[in-house]
Amino acid sequence: MSFNQWINSRLPISDFFDQHLRQYYAPKNLNFWYFFGSLAILCLSIQIISGIWLLMYYEPTAKTAFDSIEFMMREVPYGWLLRYVHAVGASSFFVILYFHLYRALMYGSYQRPRELLWLSGVLLLILAMAEAYTGYVLPWGQMSYWAAKVIMNIFGAIPFIGEPIMHLIQGDYVVSEVTLQRFFAFHVVAFPMILLAMVFLHLVALHTVGSNNPDGIEIKDNKGADGIPKDGVPFHPYFTIKDLVAAAAFLIIFFTIVFYNPTMDGLFLEKENFIPANPLVTPPEIKPSWYLAPYYAILRAVPNQLLGALAMISG
Repeated sequence: MSFNQWINSRLPISDFFDQHLRQYYAPKNLNFWYFFGSLAILCLSIQIISGIWLLMYYEPTAKTAFDSIEFMMREVPYGWLLRYVHAVGASSFFVILYFHLYRALMYGSYQRPRELLWLSGVLLLILAMAEAYTGYVLPWGQMSYWAAKVIMNIFGAIPFIGEPIMHLIQGDYVVSEVTLQRFFAFHVVAFPMILLAMVFLHLVALHTVGSNNPDGIEIKDNKGADGIPKDGVPFHPYFTIKDLVAAAAFLIIFFTIVFYNPTMDGLFLEKENFIPANPLVTPPEIKPSWYLAPYYAILRAVPNQLLGALAMISG
């Protein structure tokens, strides 16, 4: 028995690879829009790797959080690069997710038999927003602090239970250092664990019902005598090669932004967040990151805070 056979008899890695890549048949007519699923996994990987590195230098206290970010940017070798990779990666992740969502809506990925695939994707988007929001607070700059107060007030608008929930999440009667430490725990431990579990379930659902396609052909309904779909091809190597080309193109664009314009003129990193948080000075305009801006606009458009929160959730 070879070493590879000995490993696979106890931990069937090769069988898992074969089942989910070589023997997973995808429709032949998948187009450009189907790149964004694999690119989302790439973005998530970039965020996890860069986030682990940033975690080594970050200190989650009100007195040291902002200074630790500045220390990374100015003193740690290539700290500026990893911080910008993480910041640009957050925005890139949402660009990819929104394109992926658009493709799902365009080609009807929410229809039978993919209802659970769609619902798991929606939950993934909500979790990604929660992860991004808690991470946005961690630099403890002006916009981080005041954006946290706005979001906490949304929870406080819920009748009867809103105020206890708000106090539970922020850990205090006001947004404070305790809130920062709780958001740090959410961002680093709680939400990533749930997010990775949901990604796994999303992929399980995808490989159970199969990918849809622009023509709406269900390839599992038309199989040959050997059980192989006549309108499908193995995911590996046909689509893995295409995904690698898409990943290379994405990384070229990604690092061009990182090296030449990481703040995107205030779109990715607001200038107010380069100022330490000050509870006594309110910024002229409180606004969240661009990927949460549509939901914040809905909230501001409705005078009643509770109705605004309901409109934001339903939107």
